[in-house]
Amino acid sequence: MPTQRIQALCEAGDFDGAVALVVQHFGGRIYTYLLARTQSALAYSLREQHAQDIYGEFCVDLVRGLPAFEWRCRLESWLYRLAFHALSRFYRHRERRDSRHPARASAISQLAASVAGPSTLLWREERENAWTKLRESLDEIEQDLLIWRIDEELSWEEIANILYDDSDPASLAKNLAALRKRFERTRRKLHRLAVQRGLLPPAGEA
Repeated sequence: MPTQRIQALCEAGDFDGAVALVVQHFGGRIYTYLLARTQSALAYSLREQHAQDIYGEFCVDLVRGLPAFEWRCRLESWLYRLAFHALSRFYRHRERRDSRHPARASAISQLAASVAGPSTLLWREERENAWTKLRESLDEIEQDLLIWRIDEELSWEEIANILYDDSDPASLAKNLAALRKRFERTRRKLHRLAVQRGLLPPAGEA
């Protein structure tokens, strides 16, 4: 299993090797998530550039954070947490870019390029799908919930770990309940929009 190999490399102190395996085995999924979550009103080429920039920030966080990762949660959920926060930072501070650090930007661009190709082709094909466009009409958290719960099959605890910092059991239970309710509302909303756009028949029709 790649996760076991990554953990073994971390325990041996080979964090460069561990990062390389993370990019190899999970980079495509993270990049595709970021590309899907860039601002849908932008031209595709600009969305692609944004996704590569955000993926670069994700890689920086990965290199910095992996040595301190304690393996108390699944690696995949931690990676999506890094990606989620990199995405949020990017759109909060778009004026800050790695032009101040050209050497780091060059290395990060290579990492982004290593996953952009296949994921981009897949995403280009799916983007024209009416269901993909329908998802893009949802708000950010609704899109995230659908991706993490349906596409990536993350548990509710893992999704809570991505979104919330509080590990208090009482807070966790409250957050889990809120996430489940939000997800059900999102499913109903998605169904209603699909009916309105002719993607699903109205209730009672075959």
